[in-house]
Amino acid sequence: MNKKMKWIGLFALAASLLLTACGAQPAGTAATATPEATAAATAEPTATPETTATPEATAAAEPAEEPADLPAEEPAGIVNMAEEGQKLYAAQITRYAAALSEQWPEGRYFENGMSELASYYYEGDARANVGAFFPDLDGDGSPEMVIGAILDADTDPVVLEIWTVRDGAPHMLAQSHARNRYFVEYLADENAWLIANEGSSGAASSVWFYYALQNGELALMQGVTTESGAWYMTYDTDLDVSNDTPSDEATCLAIVDSHTGRYTALDYTPYTQLQ
Repeated sequence: MNKKMKWIGLFALAASLLLTACGAQPAGTAATATPEATAAATAEPTATPETTATPEATAAAEPAEEPADLPAEEPAGIVNMAEEGQKLYAAQITRYAAALSEQWPEGRYFENGMSELASYYYEGDARANVGAFFPDLDGDGSPEMVIGAILDADTDPVVLEIWTVRDGAPHMLAQSHARNRYFVEYLADENAWLIANEGSSGAASSVWFYYALQNGELALMQGVTTESGAWYMTYDTDLDVSNDTPSDEATCLAIVDSHTGRYTALDYTPYTQLQ
């Protein structure tokens, strides 16, 4: 064999071996990905600044949790049971309608068993200056009725009349007059009410009585009396200081001031809306 034929044989053998090696690779095997391609395929997509969700947007997008079923609770605070009260005390509400509209003189109020203080509020439309509020003063679930002044109530929250239901019928608990006035106190910490009475028979004699409404009656909780310059703690309403407890002016006035600070100006419905 000459050299030329020898080199041709060697090239043929090398080509045959190369083809054999390539054919040994399993069929269908994918080409190995480059590191750059693998990282790009597996990395989490990065949000652009324009599409990045803010915490507020994320919170808004999340569904709100369903509220848990809670037992119903009576509302705390000062509640005006107006709809029920206006039905319950309809006849009593009308007592002041004509008087305010016609601006009766004081004497006519006395003749009709009403508070003459209503005549103090004739400025402008008197029916807009007096109204009614229907709180539950004793916590029994039924409204009382307080008829009171709207005009200047922030500085003098006097009430004209207070009514409750006794034995199934409306009953007047209190009525204010020039020297014998009533107020309501709201005790926020206890969600309870007191009814205050300030009375005077002259410069030398005054009383301050503080009641709670119990079983349809006013029950005295505390009282202060001054008589001819002397001061007393009292636990009855007989106006006889001989059976009261002597005290001092500073102590008694501190009690009075503590109650006065709780006198409450109610959000009355004016007579322009009641009648």
